[in-house]
Amino acid sequence: MTELEVRATLKDYFESEGFTVRLGSRGPDLVCFHPTWKRLWIIEAKGWTDNSTDRRDRFEIGLGQICQRDAANCKSLAGFGVLLPDEAVTYGLAFPEGDKLVEFNYHSLCQSVRKEVRRALTLYFFFVKSDALAPTIIAPHDLTF
Repeated sequence: MTELEVRATLKDYFESEGFTVRLGSRGPDLVCFHPTWKRLWIIEAKGWTDNSTDRRDRFEIGLGQICQRDAANCKSLAGFGVLLPDEAVTYGLAFPEGDKLVEFNYHSLCQSVRKEVRRALTLYFFFVKSDALAPTIIAPHDLTF
């Protein structure tokens, strides 16, 4: 799956959950907001490549992008208004579900992020399949991952 396909699949998923979604041309790949739940998602998506070094690079770039995202700025630029103190901000990295046996597959790269870092960033991982209605979601507190 390409990055655009990962983004489109996640957009469909979040919209089916009642979120309003903005796809970014600059800034995060997806900004999703649910006004009733007061939940803001900031997500970076990466596509598959057969080159293991490129996969590792894409993963590290995505992680760096997430660490640099200012939630208030992302919400405002997406047209969702001002970030309020009672709104939850959640970050995500999204990848295509690929072959888990190849070197530097996205699952193993995600597992390299320490759990305390995932919890501190409220960082979720999404693994997307083109034929699935919903992605596989790994929460920051998921100790089995």
